Amino acid sequence: MDIADRLALRELVEGYAQAVDAKDVDAVVGLFTEDGRLVSHIPPGTDESPLEQQGHQQLHRALELGLARYRVTTHMIGGQVLRADGEGASGVTVCRAHHLYDSRRNGSEGGSRMLVMALRYHDRYVRAPEGWRFGERLLRLDWLEDRPFGDRS
Repeated sequence: MDIADRLALRELVEGYAQAVDAKDVDAVVGLFTEDGRLVSHIPPGTDESPLEQQGHQQLHRALELGLARYRVTTHMIGGQVLRADGEGASGVTVCRAHHLYDSRRNGSEGGSRMLVMALRYHDRYVRAPEGWRFGERLLRLDWLEDRPFGDRS
């Protein structure tokens, strides 16, 4: 795999994170092939019954609902290991994701909370006419922390 492909795949992964943080669902979905799959293993260690979405319509609906619960998110991309795989490629990318949300307790406001997730994405990349796309993105949650978040002034 040449350096141009490695850079393009890094851009794909970072573009995904930026689009998620911008809540730009159309942009996120556009990074997948038409029949692309997103498979989420949450909570940590869950191999049975993962959440699966396949195709642009299912991806759009799931992302729209999933992102609506957060006021803001920030994804920080860490290491990425890539492997050429015939005409495509595969890779593993680590990410730390911060999710700020408002909790509700017994029907009343519960205050702001910060959900921090250590994520590991196992990706299958496909070279499409418009560039590299996700054929499959398997998300594994290594750990999470959910804590009160005090608004700082």
